[in-house]
Amino acid sequence: MLRAIIFDLFETLITHFDPNWSPPQQSTAARLGMREDEFQVQWDQFDDEWQKGNLDNYEELLIAVCRNVGHVPDNSVVAELASEQFARLASVFANMEDSIIELVEGLKTRGLRLGLVTNAGDMDMAPWSECRIAPFFL
Repeated sequence: MLRAIIFDLFETLITHFDPNWSPPQQSTAARLGMREDEFQVQWDQFDDEWQKGNLDNYEELLIAVCRNVGHVPDNSVVAELASEQFARLASVFANMEDSIIELVEGLKTRGLRLGLVTNAGDMDMAPWSECRIAPFFL
């Protein structure tokens, strides 16, 4: 008898795809006052650390990227970028398809235990507690 189901979170229950997304007028590098190529090299280096959870938050990641090449970022720009990143992630969790919510609720109602796995870092998961399906995985 089936007693539990384990789901992968992103691109299974929740998608990062936003049909209304449009690229920002200025890139993150430009907003931080860095050259695109310089930013990309540093981003690639620190992204691995971010994915492993070795950086506490998105602001720390942006500051590390800048400081690694001797650039001192504007704190207000870093805070603004971090706020935008959190808002983008929060909208991902808030804009779930109703059919996914109904599926998860139906499985839980049938007495199944539900589990969740993800390779997302802590920063990507920050808005999870506000997600409509989070209570079904407690």
